[in-house]
Amino acid sequence: MAPKRKELSLSPKNAIAALHKAGMKGPDIARQMRHLLPTIYGVLNRFKGRGSLENKERTGRPNLLTPRDTRKLCTTVKSDRKRPLHEITAVFNESREEPVSKRTVQQKLCEEGFKKRVVKNPSDFVLQLMIWGCITYEGVGTITVVTGNINAFKYIEIVDNFVWPVMARHFPADNYIYQGDNAPVHMAKIVKDYIEQNQLHELGPCISNPCFNNGSCTVSENSYNCSCPSGTHGSCCQDLFHQTITSPGYPLNYGNLMSNEWYIDVGIRNTIEIKFTFFNLEKGYDFLKIYNGPSTTYCLVAKLTGLTLPAEVSVMGRYMTMGFTSDSSSTH
Repeated sequence: MAPKRKELSLSPKNAIAALHKAGMKGPDIARQMRHLLPTIYGVLNRFKGRGSLENKERTGRPNLLTPRDTRKLCTTVKSDRKRPLHEITAVFNESREEPVSKRTVQQKLCEEGFKKRVVKNPSDFVLQLMIWGCITYEGVGTITVVTGNINAFKYIEIVDNFVWPVMARHFPADNYIYQGDNAPVHMAKIVKDYIEQNQLHELGPCISNPCFNNGSCTVSENSYNCSCPSGTHGSCCQDLFHQTITSPGYPLNYGNLMSNEWYIDVGIRNTIEIKFTFFNLEKGYDFLKIYNGPSTTYCLVAKLTGLTLPAEVSVMGRYMTMGFTSDSSSTH
């Protein structure tokens, strides 16, 4: 049997029908179109018989599953939606003479609208929940869910509804201190007025003494302020102005057998720099020693003597200690 040739497309079929309508014979059409004569006659016979050059709809391979089989398959799936595909296929084939494959079952289930996953995959989002609670030495308070953004009015409502019952339950003698933090809603003026009017014993922001170098702390509307003493500055009085250190008796000569120490405390970790404008010690006998710490037991960073002006000395930290000693011989 000769192999089946490629089927003609609709365009050459229309050309064959047009030549036939023009009165051309079949052999002449075959020579002009360069197709075999049986192909020409097949096209013309199809055109004469049906009046159309379109191919008939091909039915294809018949379905293995009848409508009744499909209904039974759907019932099997609905009875237990957690079953995997191989179990569904096995249960379905128990009542059939000719078993079907898993692929057939899968295709039919897709046609009937069943999805691959029964349980929906979780969405990629982060669930956020704001809660408020309090902890005491005597026990814990009630945890409450805060909806939306918290503001001063909502914070007062929380304190009014949940803080007072905790105080009454755990501190009947009124011997408590309520500690919030420096959040803006806690420091709002309306909140401070509420706390003052209701005599809530609050641990204020100044209780931890945030001001360095003997600065005085005062509570403001949304935070605290430090009033800095003379010679200091900064938001917490942590910075000292430039100070000058001179040898004992300066501008006169220092004495014999002297032992002096200077302690520098800048309040917080910082860079401490010492710059020399004049330096004159008896070389090899009188010394200026600089330590990185609050005493002479800490790390020695410089040991200076002689007439040469030393380079700048700097340390990182809160403290610096300087020690000066002289022997019993001549002084400068």
